[in-house]
Amino acid sequence: MQIPSMALLIASAAYAAIFIAITTISIFINTKMSRHSLAITFALFGASYASLAFFVQPPEAWDLWHHFREIDAIRNTGTDYLQGAAKYRELVVTNYLFYFVSLLPSNNFLTSIVIFLEFSVFTYVLVDVAKRRPNLGSRTYALTFFYYIALTNVVYSISGIRNVLAFVLCGLAVYLDHSAGPTNSTRRIVAVPLYLFPIFIHPSAAIFGILRLVAIFRLTGYLAAPLVVLFGVFSDRLPQLLLNLEHPVLRQIGGLLSYYSDFTGGLDPRLWGVNLVLVLVLFLYAASQRSAMYRFTGLSSGYTDYFMAYCLFMFGAAFVSPIIFTRMLYGLGLMAVPIIAAVVADRKHSLPFTIFSCVYLTGVLSYQAVELIHALT
Repeated sequence: MQIPSMALLIASAAYAAIFIAITTISIFINTKMSRHSLAITFALFGASYASLAFFVQPPEAWDLWHHFREIDAIRNTGTDYLQGAAKYRELVVTNYLFYFVSLLPSNNFLTSIVIFLEFSVFTYVLVDVAKRRPNLGSRTYALTFFYYIALTNVVYSISGIRNVLAFVLCGLAVYLDHSAGPTNSTRRIVAVPLYLFPIFIHPSAAIFGILRLVAIFRLTGYLAAPLVVLFGVFSDRLPQLLLNLEHPVLRQIGGLLSYYSDFTGGLDPRLWGVNLVLVLVLFLYAASQRSAMYRFTGLSSGYTDYFMAYCLFMFGAAFVSPIIFTRMLYGLGLMAVPIIAAVVADRKHSLPFTIFSCVYLTGVLSYQAVELIHALT
């Protein structure tokens, strides 16, 4: 078994390295690329990424290590533990995902399954954007790829699993919800459960449903500013309110909010600062080009409204609870795909945004690479 495992590792690493090298070059040499080629090359990278993740052995400090212990407990004791003493019994999607992995020969399949699912969602959205705007070049695909990797954070995508998966699935819900035209209501039907199911992976995903209500009432621009104030006013009170409720999932959300509100350590202020600048850049572009965004992407104007509300909520979280701000970057990595595509295609803003992107992505991805190496050694 060692030979095919090593062969898979080498093949996956080789393809990933070649893909990243070509994608980097594509930022500077903008060429045309068919949707068929885009789908195949990105899907193969997703498979390579998932294969590489399979070989990661998590340190005890990672949530993934504890997830593996939970899977071991389910494997050893069966459905009685699953329905009784399981750590995530109220979070049924997580609980049954762990049960499914417990039927497989290795816990490492959890990492591969989740990484492949997340990147498949990203590939689907990118290819769909390319279908709507067939004149996009390789620079657009390259920048959206690197932004997705940077914002979902390679380290947390592997070490945390649940949070990134929940936010990516909710990001897909937002995209499907606002790309459903009068002749394609199936997308909106699929979007509804996608707003709900991720809450049972990680309760923090409930923020997407809340912001959907905000977007329905079109609280954008100056009208959305109270979101920032309200978050600051109620962030200390809401956790206690939820903790006092009877529903177990709501209590978990309250516990998470309480933890997030109190958490102050482990967050690098440099990373916080550059990500805040990125959110500001994307928000200002979406706000200033709202009508152009609709014409360019073919998405409903509600998508830009939602994106702006999401960014405004992030501004509030950045100063009240930086860890919530950090978690919300995961969803931004997917939802920003149409926004980034629009900026790169905009002749007036393309060059300055590309320069900004090269500086931002070089710094953030280098930081994450060092962090990953440090965690695994």
